[in-house]
Amino acid sequence: PAAANVVGVILETWQLGVTTLYVLKRMVTLIAASFVFVGRIDVPFLSERADEIAGYQLDKFPFVFRKDMLLHEAHRHPYLDILGLIYMLKLRHKNDFGSPAGSCWRLLFVFALMPWLR
Repeated sequence: PAAANVVGVILETWQLGVTTLYVLKRMVTLIAASFVFVGRIDVPFLSERADEIAGYQLDKFPFVFRKDMLLHEAHRHPYLDILGLIYMLKLRHKNDFGSPAGSCWRLLFVFALMPWLR
């Protein structure tokens, strides 16, 4: 257990140092980019190409963040969210929600769009 504690402290110290240096690097990079772009009027400072100097990207984190957001957005299923909401409203309002004809149409749409639910 003592060795594990020592290794844990070493790893946490390493991570704290790496994180601090990365934040300082990004801060210096962004300040340097703002000084370089201070007089440019052809490119907005917060545009996608604002951190490019001679074809080299100074800061790749915004692109990584955008990729991560698109990844999470691509794995959402709005149709299933709405369908779940309809079913929950049906459970909550019981007989006051929908009609038999509406339920038949809903089942037709579910079976037409998701045949694996049969």
